[in-house]
Amino acid sequence: VFLKKGDKVPADLMLLSTSYEDGNCFIETSELDGETSLKRRNGLPATMHASTPSQISQLTGRIQCELPNENLHKFEGVLYVQDAADTAAPAEAHSLSSSQLLLRGSFLRNTDHCYGVVVYAGVETKIFKNLKQGGLKFSTMEDKVNTVVSLAFAYNALMLVVSMILGQQRIADVQKASWYLQAAGYVDLDGTASGLLELFMNAFILYSYTIPVSLFVIIEAVRVIQRQFMVWDDELKSVNGRPMRVNNSNLNEDLSVVEYVFSDKTGTLTRNEMVLVKVCLGDMVTSVAELPGIKAPTDAMRQLWRCILLCNSAIPSMENGEVTYESQSPDEIALLKGIRAHVQLVQRTKNTVRFTELGVPVEVTILAVLEFNSDRKRMTVVVRDETGAVVAYCKGADNIMVPRLRVPATDPALVATTRHLHDFSEQGLRTLVFAAKSLANDAYTRFQAQLDDARARSTTATPRGFDLLGASAIEDRLQDQVPETIEALLASGIRVWLLTGDKTETAVNIGHSCRLVARDMTILKIDAPTLPDLAEQMARCWDVVAAAAEGGDQLRCALVVTGDALAMALETCPRELLAIATACMSVICARVSPIQKAQVVRLVKTELGVTTLSIGDGANDVSMIQEAHIGVGIEGVEGAQAVRAADFAIVEFRALLRLLSIHGRYSLQRLSYLVIYSFYKNISFITIQFLFGFWNIWSGSTNYSAWMMPYWNVLYTFLPPFLYGFLEKDVPEPQLQRYPAAYMSARDASPWAWHRLVAWTVSCIWHTAVQWFGMYCLFDGTGALAAAGFTGDVFQYQWLNGITMLLVVTAKIALQSHYWTWITAAGLVISLILYVLTLGVVEGITLSQLSTGGAIDNIPIGTNSAMYATPAYWFVAAVIPVAALLPDLTVAYWQAQFRPDDATVLREEHAQLMARTYPDLGSVEPGMTMVTKKPSLAAVAPAPITMASEGEAFKTAALAPLLAPGATSVSPPPRLGAGAGD
Repeated sequence: VFLKKGDKVPADLMLLSTSYEDGNCFIETSELDGETSLKRRNGLPATMHASTPSQISQLTGRIQCELPNENLHKFEGVLYVQDAADTAAPAEAHSLSSSQLLLRGSFLRNTDHCYGVVVYAGVETKIFKNLKQGGLKFSTMEDKVNTVVSLAFAYNALMLVVSMILGQQRIADVQKASWYLQAAGYVDLDGTASGLLELFMNAFILYSYTIPVSLFVIIEAVRVIQRQFMVWDDELKSVNGRPMRVNNSNLNEDLSVVEYVFSDKTGTLTRNEMVLVKVCLGDMVTSVAELPGIKAPTDAMRQLWRCILLCNSAIPSMENGEVTYESQSPDEIALLKGIRAHVQLVQRTKNTVRFTELGVPVEVTILAVLEFNSDRKRMTVVVRDETGAVVAYCKGADNIMVPRLRVPATDPALVATTRHLHDFSEQGLRTLVFAAKSLANDAYTRFQAQLDDARARSTTATPRGFDLLGASAIEDRLQDQVPETIEALLASGIRVWLLTGDKTETAVNIGHSCRLVARDMTILKIDAPTLPDLAEQMARCWDVVAAAAEGGDQLRCALVVTGDALAMALETCPRELLAIATACMSVICARVSPIQKAQVVRLVKTELGVTTLSIGDGANDVSMIQEAHIGVGIEGVEGAQAVRAADFAIVEFRALLRLLSIHGRYSLQRLSYLVIYSFYKNISFITIQFLFGFWNIWSGSTNYSAWMMPYWNVLYTFLPPFLYGFLEKDVPEPQLQRYPAAYMSARDASPWAWHRLVAWTVSCIWHTAVQWFGMYCLFDGTGALAAAGFTGDVFQYQWLNGITMLLVVTAKIALQSHYWTWITAAGLVISLILYVLTLGVVEGITLSQLSTGGAIDNIPIGTNSAMYATPAYWFVAAVIPVAALLPDLTVAYWQAQFRPDDATVLREEHAQLMARTYPDLGSVEPGMTMVTKKPSLAAVAPAPITMASEGEAFKTAALAPLLAPGATSVSPPPRLGAGAGD
C-alpha cells in the first residue's frame, strides 16, 4: 500500500519504508484515541531501503503476528525477510511492535510518502474491534409507564368482573320488581350465556376509557416540543450561534436522573490548544507576551532558548509561507511557538538541526538522543554546536530534574525556581525544568559508553551535574467554564470519571486544571504491568479505602488507572476494581482504548444499576457513547462520528450542566406528572361510570352525555396536560443554577416514588367518591330541584355530572402547576368552555332539524336552558369540586408550611428575592407563583452545599437572611431538605 501525506490509512499496515532516510514517519490518531499530537512510527532496517515500487516488489518474506484484537497500543509479531540473492539461506527474523504498525483510521502527517503491507483488514482491524454495535435506547420512564398501564388493565379487568357478577345477581331483582324493563325490551334476560355476554360487552365498551390511548401521542408531541426548546435555548448555543442537536428526544427525562458522567479529555474538556504562557529564569518570571520586546537577551536566556529548541522532537514544515510544527507532543509545539521571536526551528534531520537565532542561521550536530517516556520523565539530547563544543541538554519534570542538578538545594536560583514551579502548579499549568551540561571530549566518550550500556539494559542512566537554565509553564487550555461545570456536577451528586487515551501525566494535569482532582487529594495509582503487581497495587489501594471507612473519614482520593492495568482488572477482578473506584471521589483512566471506555461504562451500568452518561467528541468515543444510557457528543475538530452516534449533541462542555439540571429536570417533572395525571383523570372518569352501575342495574347506560365520552381525552381534557408537558417549571431557572444540589434532590425525590403514586390514588378515590355521592344525593328523587317543581332527569344528570367531573380534574392540574402564563390559564378555560359549547351547539343543530320537541340520538332538547335556569345546579357545580379538592388544598398548605420539600423552599426564596428586587410590582417573576405576604428579608445568601453521601437528598444550612435596613423583624428562613413532604 502506497500512502501520501494527508492520506487516511485504509487498513492496519506494517511500515516498510518512508520518504525519510531513517525510515521514520509520523501519523495522527485523533480518530482512534482522541490525541491530535503526532506519533512516530519506525521502519525496520531490513525494509527501509525499499523506496520504489520495483524495490518493494523484490521483497520476499512473511509476517507472523498475533490474532486480531482491540488493543490499540500493543502489537507483537515477527517479520521473516528472505535474501533475494540467496533463496536457500534461512530467512532473517525481525521483531515487530506497535512502532511499526500504522492503524486504520490514522492519517499520514509530515511525511511525503510511505509504503506498508496489510496486516489486518476489514473487520479484523483494531478500530473495528473497538466498535460497539449501537442499539435502540429507551427511556427509563417507559418501564414505569408500562407498569402503570398494567395496573390500569388490572383495574379495568376487576371492574369488568365485578360488573358481570353484580349484574347477574340483579337479574332476579329485575324480574321481580322491574318486570316492565324486560317487557319493553330494555334488558334481555333470556339465557345465562346471552345475559353474561351482554353484561360483558356493555362493561367492556364503557370501561375501555380507563387506558388513555391518546397519552402516547401526547408524550411524543411533548417530547418534540421539549426538543425544540433545547435547540432554541440561547445558553446552549456556541459563541457563533450554533445550536445544539437532539437526535433522540425519547431520553429527555433521563437527563434528570444521571448519576455517573464519563468524559473524554481531548476536545471535550480541552480546546486542543497548548500555549506557553510563562518562562522562569531564576528569580525572574517572564510572560511569553513580553518576549518579543526583549531585543538583547542574556546568555542565560539564549541557553534556555537553545535547550527548548534542541531538546525537542518537533518537525518543521512550510504551509502558506509560514513555518508550522508537528510533533508527538503538543507541549513541544507550544514551546517552539512561544520562543520563535528569538529562535526558530528551520530543519531537523536524523543528525542535524538547523535554526535561526535572532535572525542568524545556526546548525548543530545531533550526537545522541534519549527520548522522553513515562518512566524517565525527561529527555536528553547531546549536540555539537557551531563552535565545536559538546553540550548535553535535558528537560523533564521538576522532581526528576532537581536531583540531577549541580547546585545544592539551598542555591538561591533553585529556591526561586522551585517557588515559581509551585505557583505554576497551583494555577493548573504544566511545568518543565530545563538544564544543560558542557562535556569535554573524554567526558563525552564516557557518557557515550554509559548511554550504550543504558540502552542495552533498558535503564535510565543519564549524566548528572547539570546547570539549571530555567523552567516553563504551559497552559493546556480548557474550554470556557469547564472547572465551574465540573464543580457544579460534583455538587449535584454526579460522579465524573475521566476516560482518555492520552498519557497519564497529561490526564492528571487536566484533572487538576478542571478541578476534578483537588490539590489536597491523595492519588491512588494502578498501573501494574503484570497480574502479581496488579494484585499488590489493588491491595494497597483497598487498605487506604478500608482505613478511611473505619475511621469514619471521607476518602479524599483520586484513582488513576492505566490502560494495560485496566484490561487485566476488567478480566480478572472487575468488581474489586469497581469497589475501589466508587470509594474514591474522582477516577481517571488513561491510555485506554475505545472498547475499554465502553467496558468501563458497561461495568458501572450493570453492576451499580445507575443511569450513566458518556460525553466525547471523537470517533474513539463512539463506543462509550453508545454504551451509556445517554450519549452526548461535542461538535469538535475530530469529525462528526460522535455527534452522529450521540443522543444529544452540544457545542461546548459547559452546556452539559444546563442540559441536565434545567432541561432534564423540567422534562422529568413535566412528563412524569403528565402521565400520572392522564391516568388519574381517566380512572376518575370511568370509576364514576362503574359506580353508576349500582344505580342503573348494570344496564350499560352512560353516566355522561353522548358527546362526553368520545371527546373526553381528545377535546375536553387535552389542552391542560399537553401545555403542562412543555411549559411547567416546578423551580425557577435561576434557583436551579444557584443551587446545583437541587439536581440530586429532584433525582431522589422522583415523581414515581410509591408514596406519591399512593397519594394520587387516594386523591382519585376521594374525588370520585365525592362526585358520586354528591350527584346521588342531588338526584335521589326526594327533592324538586328543576323548574316547575320537577326533579332532574337523566339528561340533566349527565350534563351536570360531566361539568363537575371536568371542573375537578381541571382544578387538580391547576393545583399541580407552579408556572403560570396566559397560555396555561387559557388552556384551562378553553377546556371548560369547549364542554359547554359542544353541548349547546349540538342541541342547537338538533333543534333546527326538529319541528317538535324530543330527542334524537340521546341528544336532549332544552337541557342547557333548564340547567342554566336552576340555581341548585349551579350551587352543586360549585360545591362538589370544592369539597373534592379541599383535602388537596389542605395537604398542600400543611406541607408548604410545616414540611416543605426542596422545590417549595426554592420557590419561596425566589419569590422573596423577586419581591425585594422589584418592590413596586408586588409580585414575582411572570409565570411563577405569587407570594401573598411581602417578606422583610433584604437578601438571601446561597446556602452552602454539603454532600453527606451518595443518593441522600441534598441538605443545606438554613438560608441566612440579612435584616433589611430599618426592618424590625426577620421572617423565619426557609429550610431546604427539612421535611419529606411533597
